[in-house]
Amino acid sequence: MAEADDQSLLLPSSDNDLVSTNIPTDESGLEHYIQTGRTLTEQLATMYACLSNGNIESAQRMFNGLYRLYPEAMRSAADVTVHNEIIHSLLNARPQPMTMDTLVWYDKMEKQYAVRPNHNTFAIMISGFIK
Repeated sequence: MAEADDQSLLLPSSDNDLVSTNIPTDESGLEHYIQTGRTLTEQLATMYACLSNGNIESAQRMFNGLYRLYPEAMRSAADVTVHNEIIHSLLNARPQPMTMDTLVWYDKMEKQYAVRPNHNTFAIMISGFIK
């Protein structure tokens, strides 16, 4: 295996690059890759696919399971953008928006996951609740 300094083994170069298959070199990310054969980034991409197909419950289960198994890696990977996508999906659920679930997720976002909402979070929620 190459040295840990090898740039080809680093996590994706941007926070929005959720489809990269690079093997992480940090200890928790590498351990996760060895155990599952998939990077955390790939699993988050699968979660995004579930959200975009309206399978919100599966995406939430995947997110919660990853956080339970790999809390250190998820603290850095699951930023406000990930939570905003979940909130957006909940508010755009069909046939009815999942407004109560949205409020529960928002509360968990801050209290359980220690992720602060940003201006996009509030814009998503306002837009979703006035529909």
